[in-house]
Amino acid sequence: TFVIGKNVDDQQLSIIWTKVFLVGVSLSGFLNILDLESGSVSKVLKGHNKPITAFTVCSEKALAFTADFEGNITRWCLNSGDSERLLPAVHSSQVSDMCVSPNGDLVSTGWDDSIAFTSFPGSLDNVQSNKIKLSSQPRQVALDSAGKIAVVACQKSITVFSDGKQTVSENIEYEASCVGVAPDSKLTAVGSQDGKVHIFELNGNQMKEIKTISQTGSITSLSWSPNGSFLVATDANRK
Repeated sequence: TFVIGKNVDDQQLSIIWTKVFLVGVSLSGFLNILDLESGSVSKVLKGHNKPITAFTVCSEKALAFTADFEGNITRWCLNSGDSERLLPAVHSSQVSDMCVSPNGDLVSTGWDDSIAFTSFPGSLDNVQSNKIKLSSQPRQVALDSAGKIAVVACQKSITVFSDGKQTVSENIEYEASCVGVAPDSKLTAVGSQDGKVHIFELNGNQMKEIKTISQTGSITSLSWSPNGSFLVATDANRK
C-alpha cells in the first residue's frame, strides 16, 4: 500500500506500470513515481493540470518557473527535471506574467489584480511574498537589467515599483497590452491594443511620455537591445 497524502488533491486518478516502477496521477496533476521495492514514493513531478499562462527562466538558465490558470506556480530545475510547487499559492487566480531578477527573486502578476515579489531563502513549502494590490488588471510586467525597477502594464494604468515599493502610478486612456523596460531603466515602452507604442521617460517618482510610435495592429511584445539603443515591437498583424 502506498500512501500519497491526506488531502483531496492527493486522490489517485490513474496508475500505470513501467519496467521498474509505477506512476500514479493525483487529482492535483502531480505524477507520483512509486518504488515497488521500498514501498514508498521515490519522486513527485509537480506540474500543472490547468493551462499554463506564464513562463520565465532565470538569468543563469538553471531554474525555470511556470504558472497556470488557477494561480499555481512551479519551480523547475532544468538540469535534473525536479519540480517544486510554491506554497502557499502566491496568486488566487490566473498568473498573467512572471520574470526573475538577477538575484533570483520572482516577480509575478495575476488576475487577482496584484503584483508579488517573492524571494526563496529556504523551502518552497512556506514562501514569503510581498503582494501589492494594483489599480486594474495587469497585462505584463518587466524589469530593468539590475532587477531594481519593475513596471507593470495594467488594463487602465501603468505602475512603477522600485525595490518592491510603488513609486509611480499613472492612469491611461488606452488599454495596455505589454511593456518593456530599457536596461538602464531610464526609458519604458508600453504597447497598446490600438496599435501604438508609448515611450516614457522614468525619473524617480515621475514618468513622462515623450514619444508615440504607430503600428498596424495590437502590440503583442516589446524588447530592448542589451545596450538600450534599439526597441523591437511586434504586433497582431505579424509585423
